[in-house]
Amino acid sequence: MELNLYATSARPEERFHWQAPQPWVASCRGWRGLVRRTTWTDLQLPGPWNDPARFTSWVIGWFLQIYYGSAKCDGSRTQDLRNGTLGGNDGERRGYVMTTTPSELLAVRWRGKGLERIPRWDNMGGA
Repeated sequence: MELNLYATSARPEERFHWQAPQPWVASCRGWRGLVRRTTWTDLQLPGPWNDPARFTSWVIGWFLQIYYGSAKCDGSRTQDLRNGTLGGNDGERRGYVMTTTPSELLAVRWRGKGLERIPRWDNMGGA
């Protein structure tokens, strides 16, 4: 079965890419429990260069998240990939779905329920 990263209701402007390595936390620093900055590594841009991408998430207090970068992991689509919804073979299903959609790469979000403070690849730093 062929891999289809757009299989589940993608908007026209969205851009998705598959990558094999798991995103890792390059650094995670907090200040007095009020602000935390998480920088991610092992992100890859598509194309012949395979340039390393960057991504940083700031969590301020328990409700505000600011994030920016050039590529980030799409946790929901990665779960769809793992469940087989996006097709692919067994090797591809162990990968990660990355997004380079501009609206996802620079955003400020207010979370009424509060933010999870543990950085994982599926929340890119607390969301």
